[in-house]
Amino acid sequence: MEYIFNSIIHKCKHPIIIGIFALYTIIVCNQLKDVSKYPLTSKMDVYELAEMGETDYILKDLTEKQLKESVKKELEKQITSSNETVLSNVIAQLEEYGVEELRNKYRDSEYYLWVDASISNAKNQYDSIDNINNRIMDTNDNLGYQVDIQKKYITYSQAVWAFILIAYIYFFINDNQKIEIIETKKIIGRNRFKYYIYDLFAMLIPCIVYTYLVGVILNFYSYIRFKIFGFNIKYSFVAKPFFVSFVPTIMVCMVILIVLYNIFKDNFVGTIPLYLAWVIMNITPKAFRMPDFLYRLIVLERLDGIQSSIYSYTTIQRIIILIVSIVMLGLSYLLRKERRSFI
Repeated sequence: MEYIFNSIIHKCKHPIIIGIFALYTIIVCNQLKDVSKYPLTSKMDVYELAEMGETDYILKDLTEKQLKESVKKELEKQITSSNETVLSNVIAQLEEYGVEELRNKYRDSEYYLWVDASISNAKNQYDSIDNINNRIMDTNDNLGYQVDIQKKYITYSQAVWAFILIAYIYFFINDNQKIEIIETKKIIGRNRFKYYIYDLFAMLIPCIVYTYLVGVILNFYSYIRFKIFGFNIKYSFVAKPFFVSFVPTIMVCMVILIVLYNIFKDNFVGTIPLYLAWVIMNITPKAFRMPDFLYRLIVLERLDGIQSSIYSYTTIQRIIILIVSIVMLGLSYLLRKERRSFI
């Protein structure tokens, strides 16, 4: 354990590792600007959230009847002498069809843009600040915005780390190639596998601990904001979704990079495009048309709802992913055990 601790302290003092953690923090916090907006305090917050594309809570929850009335008003605004008959027919059809059915009916029509704009404007009505804040509390069982933060944070963190792990792992591996470290490990030759695992933990622990602490801070910040503004909010712990979703993903990405280095070493850089293609497939699964069995190669668990429309993971499957990554690591060690390096 002393070896792991000393290795972590030594490596985490290096400017490259500090830079990697700083880069991660900047990217993730830039993606989570909405954390500082909830609970809303002014209409400006609503407009800023709309510009960010964060419309989950700020739009009015209209019934079908209310939506039809709003669409009708929007259509009436656009009636002129030249299109009065056509748009009057559209309004009449609105009573017969649903809103989306009406949109589809005119999809190939020259009037589609008018119809589509009217429906979009009718739907995009901002609710009052009180209603928005209360909706967040009711939707998330008095946990405020913490549920959303955790889903977004864990999803973004997996994606960001999947990319920057390339530099992170490469630094750790090459740092272990220093002459003094190699000579030290020669002396303890019969315990090479133990130190191989120690080196893995020295890489994994800083990544997991730092990411977890940043998540806890963001989550606690949101909790305190709601508390300060007088909401009866409950605290939501980050640990369970973090360790179920984030840790298996980061383990697999780390192991894949280590395996690629151990097998190809001098040609490691040449394997990075293949790794990046796999990462992109994980992040944007809907962008690829693949046979169903290939989705099993996706280990990044998106918690934003996009992934669940294609496939989803259970806790047991996440544990299996961890076991597979450990097996891969063991096979990598056996394949490269004659090498001088430990990772």
